[in-house]
Amino acid sequence: MMTRWFLGLILVAAVQLPAFGAELTADKINNANFTGKLPSADSISPLAVKVQVLLDRARFSPGEIDGRSGDNVEKALQAFAEANKLASGKVLTPEIWSKLQQASSDAVIAETVLTERDIKGPYIEKLPAKMEDMKSLKALSYTSPKEALSERFHMSQDLLAALNPGQKFDRAGAKINVVNPA
Repeated sequence: MMTRWFLGLILVAAVQLPAFGAELTADKINNANFTGKLPSADSISPLAVKVQVLLDRARFSPGEIDGRSGDNVEKALQAFAEANKLASGKVLTPEIWSKLQQASSDAVIAETVLTERDIKGPYIEKLPAKMEDMKSLKALSYTSPKEALSERFHMSQDLLAALNPGQKFDRAGAKINVVNPA
C-alpha cells in the first residue's frame, strides 16, 4: 500500500513539475493581459514582469525587474496613475493597464545571443564585504556573466534564470531570453 502511494506521489510530481517550469516563457510574458486579478507577490508572474517592464519604459521605475509585485511596483503604479490623471491607488486597474500598454507595443521579452565578451568578463570571484578590502581591486567587477547580464537588462538574477532554465551563461553563441527595456 505504501509503495503504491509513493509511486502515485512521484507520478503526480512528474506531471506537475514540467507545468511549473513551462509557466514562465517569453510568449506568456509578452502576451500577458490584466484580467482584473492581481499577480501574487510570492512568485514570479508573467503579468508582473510585463507590468514592471511597461512601467520602466514609461520612466516610472519599479526597481529591479523581478516579476513580483511589491512596494516599488505599487509606488510606480501610483505615480504613473497620478501623472496620467487616472484614479490613483497602489494597485493595477483596467484604466492603468490600458494606459501602460499605449506607451509601448514592443515585445517585453527578447532573445539575445551571449558574446565572448559576456563570458570573458573581467569577473572577480567574490566582492569583498569591507570597503577597505576593495581598495586593492583593479575594478569593482561583477562576479559572473549572470550577474552582469542581469544588471545590463535591469532584471533580477532569479528572473534571468527562470526565463532560461538550464542555462549556465557560460557559452558564447548561446541564445537567451532577457527583458527588453526598449
